[in-house]
Amino acid sequence: MYLVRDYPTPSDRMGLLWALSGIQDLIIVEFGPEGTTRYMLEALKQFGHEARATLYTTTMDEDVVIFGNADRLIKVLQEVDQRHKPEAIIVMDSSVASVIGMDMDGICKEAQNKIAAKLLVVKGGGLGKSWSQGIVAGLSLLADLTESDVVVENGYNLIGCCADEYNHLSEATIIEELMKKLFGMELFCNLPGSTTMGECKQLGKARLNIVIRSEGCQLAEWLFQKHQTPYVYLRPYGLAGTKKWAAEITRITGLPANYAAFADELAQLEEQINKICRTTIIPESEQKTVVLSGLEDPMIGLSRFIMDELKLPTVCFKNSWCNKSDRLKLTIAPLNLNPTDGANYFVMADGLSVRTIDNDDCLQITHPIIDQLAIRQPGLMGFSGALFLINKLNQTK
Repeated sequence: MYLVRDYPTPSDRMGLLWALSGIQDLIIVEFGPEGTTRYMLEALKQFGHEARATLYTTTMDEDVVIFGNADRLIKVLQEVDQRHKPEAIIVMDSSVASVIGMDMDGICKEAQNKIAAKLLVVKGGGLGKSWSQGIVAGLSLLADLTESDVVVENGYNLIGCCADEYNHLSEATIIEELMKKLFGMELFCNLPGSTTMGECKQLGKARLNIVIRSEGCQLAEWLFQKHQTPYVYLRPYGLAGTKKWAAEITRITGLPANYAAFADELAQLEEQINKICRTTIIPESEQKTVVLSGLEDPMIGLSRFIMDELKLPTVCFKNSWCNKSDRLKLTIAPLNLNPTDGANYFVMADGLSVRTIDNDDCLQITHPIIDQLAIRQPGLMGFSGALFLINKLNQTK
């Protein structure tokens, strides 16, 4: 037995629903009690994200739990099929259905003969796996729906922009701006952040896939095998980091990056980086230390920018979103991150960790959002994100 303090690691069920919730006109039917679906929808609202997918729950009573009666699920699937006439229906079991041993594959195989939509079954019920594995499963479910092999030369897909990442749509907007101005390329599908079933079916049309988190690599590799679509797995943070990201896209596509479109931002960024680097030529004990806590991929990108470009010492803490890593050195966070008298550090973490810290000494980069009045902030990727972060660091007391 072990104890979990504050927010435990989310289950694969939550990750799956977070991943699929951003796909408009996708139908999801959960075989479980209504409370679990309600909880997921409330969690999305706390993320500042509304579900674009349509979610149904069968509800459960004693007849289902005690006798394993699946008639209710089959009737719901038939009704949803007749009402929406979708191409596919995602069928999920809940923790209750998983515990009582419902044969979801067998039930859906029987129901498929009565339903026009393709039934895609997801099992597990949130037992024994993390939300990260759920996101992988959710993205992989959509792979079989892809159709087009006709490549559009100026198109790309963004894979991995998911609701569990704080401010995820703002980050996607920055990448869209970078791709448009640097390479003249247009976004086809923002998966799973904000897209449609029709766009998901056309994933194979893209010339390039941009992957911004490890959970998207399996889908990107599958698309490479099926459609020969190359992919870049990298996040653009900072000046050097964004240029490295752009250089990788140039290497794959052969398109040169048009940095003239960002001339003003680049000049400001170079000046600010040089300025902040000059202030770090002081004894190490007096330097500002940046504390990071959050999802693995953002922590990796941000720590490289802060350590390699800004020359500031950085510490990455274990947390419910990342408690182990092969790519990061993680330490155990203290019970209280609030700077004490004489402390000189800047905290970038979740809403729970930063809620008692002066606004000048912290920046939220991870869910949950505790202060519901929090002002939406710009994304941290790209040249504009680097400028915002440097300005925030300069405001630190």
